[in-house]
Amino acid sequence: MARGKHKEMMISAVVFDFDGTLTRPESIDFPAIRREIKCPEGTPILEFVDQLDETECRRHALATLDRYELEAATIAEPNFMAEATVNQLAEMNIAFALLTRNSRSAVIRALRNFSRITYEDFSVVITRDDSIPAKP
Repeated sequence: MARGKHKEMMISAVVFDFDGTLTRPESIDFPAIRREIKCPEGTPILEFVDQLDETECRRHALATLDRYELEAATIAEPNFMAEATVNQLAEMNIAFALLTRNSRSAVIRALRNFSRITYEDFSVVITRDDSIPAKP
């Protein structure tokens, strides 16, 4: 690129994470989930659950994860400037999406605690309930 010339970058869409990005961090008690489902430290919880057999053990692990997520969702709060950022993107006609390892029901519940954005405001919401691999 020649000196003094630059290409203007246009943002056409923004993808947000949920926990700790749009919501304040540390709502979910991950150590308690690990203890209850016997997930080894250092192993990602969803990957641990996915490797469990289709047994009562796997169903229990998923139910435990859902329970903790929904409990956290009831007390979730918007992160600093999260709503303002999303609203500014909307005003600029920039699409925004949500990509999370949470369940859809937990996301919907947590967003009820927001005053300026809703689930329906997002162009796309991808959760662990969708038929795609969980994000890293």
